[in-house]
Amino acid sequence: QDQLQRIGKIENPPVKNIISSPSEWNYRNHIQFHLTDEGKLGFINSKGNSAFGIEECHLPEPAIDSFWRQLEFESNTNLERVSLRSGDENDLILILESESPETPELEVEANVSVIHVYENHPVVIAGQDHTFIKILDKDFKVSSQSFFQVNIKMAEKMVEHLINQIPTPDSQTTLLDIYCGVGLFSKFFANKYQKVIGIESSPSACEDFVFNLDEFENIDLYEGSAEEILPKLANQITTPTHVILDPPRAGIEKHALDAIVNIKPQIIAYVSCDPSTLARDAARLISGGYKLKHVTPFDLFPQTYHIESISIFEI
Repeated sequence: QDQLQRIGKIENPPVKNIISSPSEWNYRNHIQFHLTDEGKLGFINSKGNSAFGIEECHLPEPAIDSFWRQLEFESNTNLERVSLRSGDENDLILILESESPETPELEVEANVSVIHVYENHPVVIAGQDHTFIKILDKDFKVSSQSFFQVNIKMAEKMVEHLINQIPTPDSQTTLLDIYCGVGLFSKFFANKYQKVIGIESSPSACEDFVFNLDEFENIDLYEGSAEEILPKLANQITTPTHVILDPPRAGIEKHALDAIVNIKPQIIAYVSCDPSTLARDAARLISGGYKLKHVTPFDLFPQTYHIESISIFEI
């Protein structure tokens, strides 16, 4: 509320009560570690200049929590980061990111997939390069390099919220799913719209999107940045339009936001993980003729100060 007032210049912003997380602990399906010089798993310190080792962490899902302590690495290894992602039925992916193309030596006495990533190129050492995650009644393929919401139960609450808040479209309406990722929102809305257009810059997420939306015939996907693609699409979309936005922490790039305003969607659902950039972009949308109907916060990251929110804008 403070950010919307101070940065967005919105008097009495319509912020609803926060939606709480069913799990306050052990909710994360993805966690990233850094290594100390001694090869212990840990996190970056508050100054950002070194890693400190940890003995316990109560945020990851049980499958990750029971596994990460088994990992041992040599001192002064060239690994930059070690990540774990859990999927359905306790499926695990271990992701090793390094500055060297040489495959790390690792002995893992467990049935887990292992991926080595060098310069954003994943190489499968063991198992598969993806897992499957179920949201409500739908399964999603999520590759090791693709983004996905870390709190499954809260992702389900966000999907349900969008279904309830976005009015039923008429038979000619197009849905623009911008920063669409692996298709989390598109898959729940594809059967409601004449056409769904996804925009995503991550090649890995685009591949997952195609797999996850394969059952639908009314899908177009553009691989590239929103600021590159939206201005070109603005003059091509002639039907009534709804928009779902789920940008990164930096918010919407100005050229992308200007293009959205030019398209004049009837409804914009803005999923944000940063109140300050939401406030900045809300001010721009309001100056473009939109009204902020309401903002609903979601406690997606219990035990941290981070928060997710969904804002509904109408023209």
